[in-house]
Amino acid sequence: MKILTLLTYVQESSWGYRLHNSFNTEEGVESRMLCLRDSTGDNEVYEIIETPWDKIALKVKCWFEQKILFSKNKETVFSSALLGVNLKKKRVQEQLEWADVICIHWVNGCFLTLKDIKYLNNLDKIVVWQFYDSWPFTGGCHVRNGCEKYILECGSCPLLNSNKENDITKKILKLKRKHFSNETFNIITPSKYIKDQAIKNRMFAKSNFKIINHGEDKVYRLDKNSLREQYGLSKEKTYILFGATSTKIGYKGFEYLKNALNILDLKDTEIITFGNDEVTLENFKVNNLGFINSREKLMEIYSLSDVFVGPSLEESFGLVFLEAMCCGVPSVCFENTGAATDIVQHKHTGYIAKYKNSEDLAEGIKYALLEKTRLQENCYKVAEDKFMLKQIVKEYMSYFTSLGA
Repeated sequence: MKILTLLTYVQESSWGYRLHNSFNTEEGVESRMLCLRDSTGDNEVYEIIETPWDKIALKVKCWFEQKILFSKNKETVFSSALLGVNLKKKRVQEQLEWADVICIHWVNGCFLTLKDIKYLNNLDKIVVWQFYDSWPFTGGCHVRNGCEKYILECGSCPLLNSNKENDITKKILKLKRKHFSNETFNIITPSKYIKDQAIKNRMFAKSNFKIINHGEDKVYRLDKNSLREQYGLSKEKTYILFGATSTKIGYKGFEYLKNALNILDLKDTEIITFGNDEVTLENFKVNNLGFINSREKLMEIYSLSDVFVGPSLEESFGLVFLEAMCCGVPSVCFENTGAATDIVQHKHTGYIAKYKNSEDLAEGIKYALLEKTRLQENCYKVAEDKFMLKQIVKEYMSYFTSLGA
């Protein structure tokens, strides 16, 4: 079986690349990747952007998409898929001809156009499209912030502060329906949540959906006290962990966490954060650890914490919750997210709070801290039973085989 994965940016931590490496360990399987940019140096990862002119053209396209088409967007990523690379290039065609199975992953950022996705789906190959977020079924946004206009039609987009009914989002969704509505796609979603959101839009009524969760290589049974000593933290205090690229992004729900912490009366408790922002809180000491680019260090930070709180209002899967689970750390999340439907098990590995409810989020933090010893062992067991990468790869192999590979 020859598997070709298409992904815009390839780095060692990306889900597509981790799958690619795991595919190559399977007997009788060869895996390659096709991308715009690669930071791994892997000989089986092929960049389409080869010349200085290719790079200039890509920069111009990305600039046009973000600065002209979506100039009013301030908070979340938008993609049009109106501009892309030339799939007729010899380098691309050689890889497409080589493959038995083509896996379309995150291909925005001016990689594939809507026409390209339809073109690939109609090749005489087994083609699978992996949904990473809401983009495939919306008018351009990757995170909807709770908006459900996509179900009927977009327009007057709240994320773009648009008051035009026939704005760019309505036009993009109309084009998607033109290209996709009569197609039968094989779609993999990382959670029940993202599948449920996708099928609300009748654009994929003829398509087949399969839920395959993300996975981790192993569980991490690290010594909490040794790690706290290493990081200059107290062995006696309680540590609540929060991580996000930026607390200023509304859907990450940081305001709900702030409100929940103000409700709680916690003694000898400090907050640990990782991400790009310097967080300050009125009643708690905050240990800001900054952006973490080392996976080993990230797992240490989870492991020295007592509870992880992820108050996101929208998650297609919620990898941070799985990472916490693999470190034996219970999580608190909101319902109606990918973390709630597929990762966190209420009062077994963590706590699922009522949506946008800071009082219940506070209750969840209190519960997770009181029950942390029991929850910790449950986290390890669920992670080993359900989320190990070897098992996940077997699910992929079984699915590809069922499609005729």
